[in-house]
Amino acid sequence: MAELNLPEDLVTFLREGRQLEYDPATCEAGGVTLRSLETLKIQLFPMDTQSTEVAEKDPRGGEGGCYLVEAVDLIGACTGDYEPEGLLLWLPRDKRFGTWDSSHTVIRAFGPSVTWSKIVQKPAQHINSQWGDLMPGAVRSSPLSPWRYHTYNEDQVYEVLPLLTEWYDAKWTRRGAFQDGVRLRSAVEVRLRVENGDGIHRITGKRSEMDDDDKYQSTHTESTTLSDGQWGEVQAQLEAGFWQQPERGTPSRGETLTMWKVDGYREKRLRKLFRSYAAGDAAGDPLHSLGLFLAGYLGMEALLAEE
Repeated sequence: MAELNLPEDLVTFLREGRQLEYDPATCEAGGVTLRSLETLKIQLFPMDTQSTEVAEKDPRGGEGGCYLVEAVDLIGACTGDYEPEGLLLWLPRDKRFGTWDSSHTVIRAFGPSVTWSKIVQKPAQHINSQWGDLMPGAVRSSPLSPWRYHTYNEDQVYEVLPLLTEWYDAKWTRRGAFQDGVRLRSAVEVRLRVENGDGIHRITGKRSEMDDDDKYQSTHTESTTLSDGQWGEVQAQLEAGFWQQPERGTPSRGETLTMWKVDGYREKRLRKLFRSYAAGDAAGDPLHSLGLFLAGYLGMEALLAEE
């Protein structure tokens, strides 16, 4: 587990299949379930120092972006009314344990003397540190100073991101249509995922259609692994159709019919683009052309039809 830099007492604890033992009523997150040792991985947790005690020291303070902090999420589930993401983290670069507040995108770290063995003795008090003074008895923690070891991203990020060499999430949406309360055309969503990591290049796609209960149901999925030569072609299209495109596209004429939302990550930078098109306006737009190109590798380009 060298790449995760996990403390030995944590490795031993998880290898033995143990769980944290405490009264769930004493923890804001309720009872938690730790992830298994085999499923642990490094992810990128966004942190914004604004409104924290370290804001004035942040060399990128006030620029509108955030830091992408490498962290290992230790908790997979909880019984409280919260998402489990970030309730308890291991920060391999900082060699600290901490917690992530998803509502404010803030990571609070425990001091260097807080070992896993100490957390095991008082699990609820350590998890409760995320809520600070609102939880009597919570262990003290401090906002992380992320500029020391982590990458600054120019765009604000609110969700946890995978740590890969390069990846893209593209979503195309076509609006539904009604007349006199009768559905004439269902809303359709096509998602494309591009991943480059560990020498493997992969594209996956899924088409979903909205049912009568206004919920998207999957109707078609595809996946393919690209050769190095094919990946070179895809990279050229991604460069031209995504990285070289402006943040804002040409305003659409009239009411929009289709939309593209594309997130891309490479060289430790995340970028987000959005386009909205009226009928016929998508044709020739570089971002839309990129989507058609990627869908073409899966034989799904025909699914990106406006009508």
